[in-house]
Parts: sequence; structure tokens; C-alpha cells
Amino acid sequence: MMTNLTLFFIPLICIGLFHSGNSSHFRGAIFTWTPTSEGNQIEISWRISWRRGTQYCDETTIANQQLLSGEGTLSCTNGCSGGVSLRFRCTDFSVSEDWTTGVNTVTFDPSSNTIFVMSFTGGNWIGGLHIGSNGNWALPMSVDLTVRQDTGRPNSSPVSSVTPIVRLQHGCNHTFNIPVNDPDGDMVRCRWAVGSECGSVCNGFPNAILNKETCTFSYNAVYNSTGWFAVALMIEDFGNQSSTTPLSKIPLQFLVNVFSNQGQCNATPEFVYPTPTDGSCVGVSENETYIQSIVARSANGIAGIMTVSPLGFHKSELVQIDVDLFSVNLTWTPSANQIGENIICYTAKSTTGQTSPQTCITLVVGGYAPNIVINSLEPQPGTEVPVDHSVYSMTFDNDVCKSIIVR
Repeated sequence: MMTNLTLFFIPLICIGLFHSGNSSHFRGAIFTWTPTSEGNQIEISWRISWRRGTQYCDETTIANQQLLSGEGTLSCTNGCSGGVSLRFRCTDFSVSEDWTTGVNTVTFDPSSNTIFVMSFTGGNWIGGLHIGSNGNWALPMSVDLTVRQDTGRPNSSPVSSVTPIVRLQHGCNHTFNIPVNDPDGDMVRCRWAVGSECGSVCNGFPNAILNKETCTFSYNAVYNSTGWFAVALMIEDFGNQSSTTPLSKIPLQFLVNVFSNQGQCNATPEFVYPTPTDGSCVGVSENETYIQSIVARSANGIAGIMTVSPLGFHKSELVQIDVDLFSVNLTWTPSANQIGENIICYTAKSTTGQTSPQTCITLVVGGYAPNIVINSLEPQPGTEVPVDHSVYSMTFDNDVCKSIIVR
């Protein structure tokens, strides 16, 4: 497929139950879906995060792709019956922040219905949320399997990922992005969850500003005191930029920790070459092993580099490679069912507790890097360009990442 791209663009960093016993253990989740070739059957995928003390994970758990018990059920609430038990395979964990996160994919058959809603509800979040309680959660997902007129096939939901805990230093201005991709190439927008979409954590991150078009937060961490905040979003896809009727709705919820630190706001750790930059898109061939060094710089030293990765990733131990440089190596051999877009996010934490902005990239399995169609360049190479010329465009011979908004 030929993709026309204008060079003024914004890359997006390119996603009922009752709980049982333990309190203060939920760390967030996202649910996505895609149709199969079998009638109204869908594949439901999720990333879910818990307190590590309740869902234990270590390097052995990850290497063995052990199926953990999880907790609860994604249940039909409208238009279908039954549900899906939320067991998962751990992909990443943090000892210092006490979380485990992992993924799973299962098939679900709603019978004859093409439009239905499923939801995951329960409690408790982490203790000490600013809302005054541990908080209940509600994460509804809407599915519409009606054949689309524009594509001739049923829709697939957007996909996303985020670290379970986003750390923001008090007294500093922050901007961070939610990575969003869409398998159908649809326009994706993010909005705050409301009402039954967010349980008791609606408006859980007051004074944060959300850009719905780019799924980008801005936050001046002086409005509130330090502490824990729950973020509840709905991610929606639209057939075109002017549409106001979403094709699907998926929930994304995670935690923000506003922490106190005496360090300067501009002294946070940073990722440096050869680390892929935020929003990068990398093609990975089937049966190829992806190898990448993630290097972070901090004058105060790096305590850890935390990742939220697809299933099958291996992260090496942190090593110091220079006075202020630290790195981990990532290796990944994707499986056949990981063909398509896969998001990995990473953050670095210094020994003084400051954290880097979250960086996310998209790994496209089964794709190849796009080549420029030379005769499509505008202006053409070698031509004189007026000073007031503002539009530059080119055409690529292949779609790789669909997470680029054309302006």
C-alpha cells in the first residue's frame, strides 16, 4: 500500500469481577480486542498490573512464560453472557516499586451478537489515593463487529501500553505521552473516563491537561501535594478525522506518583544513543532476534531501567559503561502470533529517585522499513525552494507505523 505523508507531523509514541482478599494491590490495566475469522468470535488481549507481593514474578517466571493466577473476570455486561478469567503471563516487574505486569490473549465467542460490552470491576487500588480511599475500579470495553463499509471487514480496537506507575517530581512541569496505535489505521483519540467507566477514580488526576488528539498529558506538579493519583482514560478510534462517533472504546488505567525530590527539574536521567528515540518505529522480520541496548545517563548514577515489554523479551542486568552511563540489553524473538505492532516502554530511575520521561517505541513484526518513492518528493531534489515554502511531502512504499497524525 502506498502511504502519502506530509512532513509536518506529530509521532505518537510509536492500550464484572469481585476481588478476593488482599487490599491495595491493583496497579492498572488495558483491554483490547480484534476479530477472528470465526463468525463473531474475537481475540481479547490485556495487560494488567498488580502489587508484586500478591502476584509474584521474577526472571524465572518471565523466562518460563508461567501463567499466573491473576484475579477476577472480564465479564459481559451488555449484549453477551459469560466472561474471561484474567490470568496472565508476567513480562516485567519492579522490586523497588513493588509491581508485576503481564499480558494474555484468549478467544471469546459472544454467540450471535455483533455489538456488546465487557467490563472488569472491583477494588482496591493502591492505598493512599488522593480520592480519600483505596478506590474501586471499572474498566469497560465496547465491541462492534459490524462489517465496516470503508474497509469491508470488522473493526479492531486501538492498542496501547504504559508503565504501571508514572513518577512525576513535585514542583516541576511535566509532559508525557500515551502510545497509541490502531491496526486499521484509524484516527485515535483519548479522553477522560466518566461515570461507570472509572469506578471511584473518576477525575483521579486533577489539574492534569489531556490533549485528546495526541493523547498527551501536561501537568504542573505544584497544584497538589505529593502522593498517589489514579488515571482513568478511554481510548477511542474513529473512521476519519471529522468523525465524532467512535468505532470502539477501550479502557486504560494506571497510577501517577507525585514525589518530592531536592534535585533540579532539568537533572532527570535521559536516554542517549543508541537508545531508540521516543516514537520510533522498528521493523522486525519473522524469526529474527531483535537486539537493542538501552543506555541512560545521569550524573547521580542509575538505579534501574524499568520496562513494559511484549511477551518473550529478555532484559539483562544493569551495567555501568562509563562514569555517568548505564545500560541494559534487550533481546526478543517474536512468535508468529506477535505479527503486527508491539509496543515497548522504558523509564530510567537515578540513585537519587528522579526518573526520566517514559519512552515508548513500536516494533512491527513481519514488516519492513518503508522506502521513499523518489519521484514523489515535493519539492523535487535540486529545485529551488522559496523562503516562504512550508509544505514538504513524500510517499512511502509501505505502511509500517500507523501512529502518525498527518497535519
